Amino acid sequence: MSNALNQLKIGLERVKSSFYLKEFKKISILDIVAAEENVLNKCQDYIKAYMLLTYAEMQSYFQEISKEVIFSCLKKFKEKNVIELPLIALVVFTKREFSLLLDTFDEKERKKFKECENDYSKRLNLSVELYIGIIENDINGIKRKDIFKMLMPLGFLESDFDNDFLIKMDDFGSTRGEMAHKSCAIKQEKNFDEEVRKIDEIMQYIRDIDEKLSKYIQKKEEKDNILHMSNEQQLKKEISLKKVA
Repeated sequence: MSNALNQLKIGLERVKSSFYLKEFKKISILDIVAAEENVLNKCQDYIKAYMLLTYAEMQSYFQEISKEVIFSCLKKFKEKNVIELPLIALVVFTKREFSLLLDTFDEKERKKFKECENDYSKRLNLSVELYIGIIENDINGIKRKDIFKMLMPLGFLESDFDNDFLIKMDDFGSTRGEMAHKSCAIKQEKNFDEEVRKIDEIMQYIRDIDEKLSKYIQKKEEKDNILHMSNEQQLKKEISLKKVA
């Protein structure tokens, strides 16, 4: 399990407990008898807030896991000269993106692009820079198109995604859009436990995606081993130089 998924689980649990345990328990039978309509509206407001916050947590997860994967792959390439699928896919993806953006580049950007054209290391850094810019600035949700934009450059194919998952994400995104951008009441009353169940179903698919992505992320033990090897090599070099001296 990635660190991003762990943070998502913590965030979702915090959001759920905040509304379910704290807010709903404020509403008593006496409240319902005294002002049924107002109480029901209050419940719907809590559910709306729960869904909006949950959506934001999920969007944050996809953005963080995408960056974590690409930075980890780039680090492995630079430290161990190992190149993995996400880096290969990213270069292929950004080649098309750069060709589309070339006409919009100013003189400085054109020069930067020209300099890295025949230098694979610079080209890779520029590809990562473009991708991170997309992740941080161009993602406004987690509908199908947003998930494709984040994960396809890392080597995912459309066939890698369960269609039921994509349908659920489109539905969730549409509902979130209506709630966030329309001041009118929710067209259909929501049930809190039902919405929690839907989120749990989506999380099952996210865990599968996370499992595929996590294999590219360096674990702490691997990072420590790399650091240990680097220190050991440096020590051997220093001993060798002392012998020569």
